[in-house]
Amino acid sequence: MPHGPLIDTHQHPVPDYYARALASVGITGSGENPWPEWSIQKQLDLMGELNIKAVVNSVASPGAYFGDIDKAIAIARECNEGSAKMVADRPHQFGAFGLLPLPDVQAAAKEAAYALDTLKLDGICLLTHTDKRHLGHPDEDELYAELDKRKAVVFVHPNRPPFVDDLPVQIWASIIEYPFETTRVAAYLIYHEYMRKYPNI
Repeated sequence: MPHGPLIDTHQHPVPDYYARALASVGITGSGENPWPEWSIQKQLDLMGELNIKAVVNSVASPGAYFGDIDKAIAIARECNEGSAKMVADRPHQFGAFGLLPLPDVQAAAKEAAYALDTLKLDGICLLTHTDKRHLGHPDEDELYAELDKRKAVVFVHPNRPPFVDDLPVQIWASIIEYPFETTRVAAYLIYHEYMRKYPNI
């Protein structure tokens, strides 16, 4: 059925530098899916095929942190600067959400400020959890305060829980666990009154 034109706020580029950085720690895809053969031209071709006039890109799961915070900071910075270049090259077709190096809250707050104030990205992509901490944890208040101060748009994206591989029934995490992850974070945010504390996010 014909439709559109559309604006898609949920597309994930896989630039070479991100794939290479994750390959160095043994990660070759997101969840059960290997990385697609992504390129800017392939993304533009898909947009044309589906009558999508503009997209907001985000580098999302599995994120930037895999046990080494310095590496996470470097990955987030390279992804954010790469995203800003994509936007600058095609400002009427691309927007972008920034990636942050959680679980280091101070580093994440600093990168959020750089992504929003200097690179002028459209918002921030936060994963439902990083390491063992979910969004809505009081330890992250410093980050939320920075986002609130900037009236930041925040896109929450589910991340694959580590326990999935131990479940007796193997079903793709994207089918069951991703909705559970998103619901869990929504409950945490409500329970800890984050919408009241940070109403500008």
